Formats: sequence, structure tokens, C-alpha cells
Amino acid sequence: MVAEAVTAPTRGELIAFGLLLERAEGAVAGARAEAGAERKARDGLQAELDALADTVSELVRDAAEAGRKRAEAAEAKAAEYENAVSWNTSCTSCARLLDSCAAETERREKAEAEVERLRAELAELARARETARSVPRD
Repeated sequence: MVAEAVTAPTRGELIAFGLLLERAEGAVAGARAEAGAERKARDGLQAELDALADTVSELVRDAAEAGRKRAEAAEAKAAEYENAVSWNTSCTSCARLLDSCAAETERREKAEAEVERLRAELAELARARETARSVPRD
């Protein structure tokens, strides 16, 4: 192999090299700016995606809550109809009135039983009092 002599670059070569270097630096700066813009766009898209995910989660929770409320309302309505059927009526208002009357009758019967118990107790006390009065004192 023959060694080639290394010579200093000419002024024109230095100018050309400088221009290439400036172009390369500009390309690198442009690529960095483009990468920064892409990163910013990606971050913006991620923020939008996160916001959409939060909205979807909220909508799912709202839908579940609405479904639960509808199910509870349906169960309550079914219980009203079942109660009406047990009273042999198709009118839920009539069934509620009959429920109220039955509750009032039960309350009244308990109160009457308590009054009877107290009357019997009072009569027993009155007999005991009379017995105590009839016993001669020494």
C-alpha cells in the first residue's frame, strides 16, 4: 500500500465543509424541534385520552347507579303488586289502605288486651284491699 500525502484543506474545501456543517446542525436542530413537537403532541393526546377515560368511567358509574335505581323501583313496584294480589285486589292504593287498616286493627287489639290485663290486675288489687280490710286488727 502506498501512503498518500496528507495536505491541508483549501479555503474552498473549508467553506464547503462549513456549509455542510451548518446544514447538518440545522437538520439536527430541526429534528430536535420536530421531536419536541411530536412529544408535545403525544403528551396532548395522552391528556385527551386520560380525560376521555375519566369521562367513560364516570358514564359507566352513572349508568350503573341509574340501573340500580331502576331495579330498586321495579322491585318496589313488584312488592306493591304482590301485596295487592295477597289482598285479592288489583288496586295498589286499595291494598295500601287495607295494610293501614290491618296495622291499625292490630294496634287496637294489642291496646284492648293491655286494657283488659290492667283491669284484671286492678280488680285483683281491689279484692286484695277488701280482704285486707275485712281481716280483724288486734
